[in-house]
Amino acid sequence: MFKAFRCCNFGENATVCGAKPLLCARNLLFLWGNKIMLFYTIVFVIIGFVIGAFIKDPRSAILSIAAISVVWALVWGPWAFAAFIELLVGYYIAKNALDKQRQS
Repeated sequence: MFKAFRCCNFGENATVCGAKPLLCARNLLFLWGNKIMLFYTIVFVIIGFVIGAFIKDPRSAILSIAAISVVWALVWGPWAFAAFIELLVGYYIAKNALDKQRQS
């Protein structure tokens, strides 16, 4: 009945079990999970960019990035390290872009 969503056992060839690999529920969850992680990456880079654009004192900016990461650690645990890196990337992009504009 739901053959399109039937998943093969681990290591089983999809043509043997008759499942459609792309429509497998496990694959759909994997694809959805990747989209969520991409979303969070974009959000944290944007937040880091905003911090870099609006907070002029580097010490305050880094402290706010660390505070956001600590709060995120309470929500998602070890993913806070990835968020910290993404925030720093956004901050770095903002500082470089704004410094180049000021020099011109």
